[in-house]
This record gives sequence, C-alpha cells and structure tokens, in this order.
Amino acid sequence: MGETAKEDCPVQHLTRTDSTGMWRPTDPEQALDLRKRFRRDRADCVVARAGFLPPAERLLVESYFREGRTIKILAEASKTDPRVLSRRLRRLTERLLSDRFSFVLRNFETWSPSRRRVATAMVMQGLSMRAASIHLRMSLYSVRRHAEAINALYESEKRASATRRPERRTA
Repeated sequence: MGETAKEDCPVQHLTRTDSTGMWRPTDPEQALDLRKRFRRDRADCVVARAGFLPPAERLLVESYFREGRTIKILAEASKTDPRVLSRRLRRLTERLLSDRFSFVLRNFETWSPSRRRVATAMVMQGLSMRAASIHLRMSLYSVRRHAEAINALYESEKRASATRRPERRTA
C-alpha cells in the first residue's frame, strides 16, 4: 500500500466500506499484516518502545515486528482469533507511536516518582485510572490528580509547539 497524504500518521487506515464509520479492510491478507503499512524506521521505533510495555504485550510486538512472525502464526500459538490479535496489536502500535507516549518519554526524568509511576501505568501500559490505582496501590484521587497534571502539561506543550511553527508564506 502507498503512503498516506498525512506523513505523520502512525497507522494508515484502510478503505471505509460501511455506514457505521468502522474501517474495514478491503484485502483480508493486508488486514492481518500491519507490517505492510509500516516503514522500517517506524517498526524499529515500535520495537524500541516496546521495552516499556508489560512482558506479554512486549513479546507480541517483538515477535511481530522484530522476528517477522505473522498474525496467523501468533494467533495459533496463543489460541486466539487472528482478528482479536490484529486489533490488539494495532492498538498497541497506536499507543507506542502516539504523541502522548513521546511526551511521557521526553519528560519522564523531570517528574516526581509518583507521577512517573502514574504515567507509566496509564500512558505506557494503557491502564485505566481505576486499574492504575489498584495496580499502583494509590488512591484513585492521587492517580486522577497526577493524570490531570500530565494531561495539562501535554496540552500546554502541544499548544506551545503549535504557536512556534512558522507560518507558510503564500506568494
């Protein structure tokens, strides 16, 4: 498949074919093989960032992108439906290539230990607030406050970078 018009889009979507707004693949083989839609540098980035994932998710990403195993083979090994595994892998790659994930990686060292733990649980591992609070053994209130602070910092950096961009001159 060709490149999308938007260069910074991490995952290229396939043709929309139904009225519900769901993206449906036109070719079943391409639907199961995300590697066909990735450039090599993005795949390397996904594998490098997979180190921040829980072991089961890291193994899935590394098996697919580094070792080149197909969704079908991975699904047979894990005894799951290939469509479920493909969806899970797509969500993982979207999270790993997201701007929020990059933001957390850039600012991780400057934050307090508790904020780091919340950022790791919620942004890097994809846990909900409640699941993060249980996993981290912190109150839901504390997790929510840290999550709000992280989101506020992310939004302010996003706004600041949008204002710093030079405007294009039209002649």
